Amino acid sequence: VLLSAILDKILEVTGAGRGALLLYNDAGKLEFRATKNMDEENKNITITSDIIAKVQNRKKSVVISYSGQDREASLLARSILCTPIMLKGDMIGILYIDSQLLDNLFIEEDVKLLEVFTSQAAIAIDNARAYDKLANSSEKIEKANVDLRISNEELAIFKKLAEASGQGLCMTDLQLSIVYLNPALCKFLGLEEPQEIIGSPLFSLYPSELQEIIKDEIIPSLKEFNEWTNELTIVSKSGEAIPVIQSVFYINDNSGSHIYIAIVITNIKERKKLEEQLIQSQKMEAVGKLAGGIAHDFNNLMTAISGYSELLLETIEPGTTEYFNVKEIQKALERSSSLTRQLLAYSRKQLLKPKIINVNKIINDIENMLHRIIGED
Repeated sequence: VLLSAILDKILEVTGAGRGALLLYNDAGKLEFRATKNMDEENKNITITSDIIAKVQNRKKSVVISYSGQDREASLLARSILCTPIMLKGDMIGILYIDSQLLDNLFIEEDVKLLEVFTSQAAIAIDNARAYDKLANSSEKIEKANVDLRISNEELAIFKKLAEASGQGLCMTDLQLSIVYLNPALCKFLGLEEPQEIIGSPLFSLYPSELQEIIKDEIIPSLKEFNEWTNELTIVSKSGEAIPVIQSVFYINDNSGSHIYIAIVITNIKERKKLEEQLIQSQKMEAVGKLAGGIAHDFNNLMTAISGYSELLLETIEPGTTEYFNVKEIQKALERSSSLTRQLLAYSRKQLLKPKIINVNKIINDIENMLHRIIGED
């Protein structure tokens, strides 16, 4: 708008019919920034490179009048005035005006007036550019403030999540010195305050025998894959070894550069206990199956022994020593049968039904056998 207004005023003062204002861009090339009564398709032909070259070389105004064939070559421009736009000794652009109606339209006074006018216009253009730069800077500052506010909000959200998380979270600098750890990790490690370990090397969390191994694994894995995950052990303040799953990865800035290393630590102590209980349960289940098989075979053998003992009693005179011995065999079979039922109940995970027994009676039943086994002494 400013450049068009400048051009309109110049045409009004000089009486020219057409005009153009060209300014240098950042690459040092002239660009049309405003035109008046000029054919857009032919403006590069109207303002020839020869005219521009003369102004650039002289850094002074150039006045040209055409007639005859020359007039046709200039697209019927009969009078031309081309003036450099100077600012602090540098040419920042060119002002071009012409007339298609009159020869020798521009005189010395027009040239001087136009040079004064362009010098003032140069200041206005420079001020406009400075204003645009200031406006752009203000926009950038505002955008930076918005980005900073968003970053702070995101950081606050992350901190709330980290503080509330049940997983241990730790951050280190690129030299693996601890800069942050959340309450869950403090609890794992038995720390009262994070400051107890802030600034310490990350490897101080691990048993001494693992430190070199981890150092040789984490750094190369991060460099190659940007992450590292493994199951290992960390050591609490009291010296307790805590099994954990640890994931390590880089935190990058907006440009993608690494700024921190993050470590997510999951305490699997309870899970390990459950795994051990499961393994023990599976072992007991295997023992139960084995006991059930043995009990079945043992029961079959006792059935045969019981049958033969009944047949043997029929052939022995009651009251004799032999009769008494066979009866003891039958009593042992009854007790063995009870034991077999217990084994079968265990193998099938059945509930046993306890009952009140007379211990004296049981001891009296096996008294004679005990005398023979352990003797009178």
